[in-house]
Amino acid sequence: QNVESRRLMDFSGKKAVLFDLDGTLIDTLKDIAAGLNYSLTCLGYPPCTIEQARTYIGHASRALMRQALPQSAGEEGISRALDLYVPYYIENCTVRSVRFPGARDFCRFLHAHGVRIGMITNKTQPIAEKVMAHYFGDVPFELIWGNDGKRKLKPDPESGKLACEALAVAPSDVVFVGDGDTDMAFAVKCGFTACGVSWGYRSPEVLREYGADVVVHSFEELQAMF
Repeated sequence: QNVESRRLMDFSGKKAVLFDLDGTLIDTLKDIAAGLNYSLTCLGYPPCTIEQARTYIGHASRALMRQALPQSAGEEGISRALDLYVPYYIENCTVRSVRFPGARDFCRFLHAHGVRIGMITNKTQPIAEKVMAHYFGDVPFELIWGNDGKRKLKPDPESGKLACEALAVAPSDVVFVGDGDTDMAFAVKCGFTACGVSWGYRSPEVLREYGADVVVHSFEELQAMF
């Protein structure tokens, strides 16, 4: 069924593609884990493993820290940890991260074919801009949106509605590409086509459970649908 659903997907009429960042365009896991472990060890807690960190990603930094710390740390402990994490991660967010294979070529392909491209993440706006400038600085993204303290975070549909207004497209004209449960839930709420990617931080089963219309296994496979 999965292969068949992929074969039947035709995105040739779509006018815009919006991407998630972590686990979709860029493998940021090692930099996030390094920042997380810097914070934990500074506060006297044991570090987490890469696999643990993988499961924490996708719901913004406070949620990340809430999962990494013992419950006894409380909100005050989370705030202390974030005070350590945020400046460390801003400084080191492009040290170990890498673009996923084919990501930049696919974005260039879309732009060359007149498809509008944008990125919506739950990362803070300054970090989103720094990471995208470093790894996709030569790709003309029309919007790069992170947590600016104003727009509600995914899976709330607010940023999706605003993106449609900014790009002058209808929700049905948009494909949202992401690797997380948050991303698929967001796409469904926005009325976008929900395209999950299997190379990120959640399994294809989880992506389908949260509403993925299709799950792809490479950017080449995704490009063939346009």
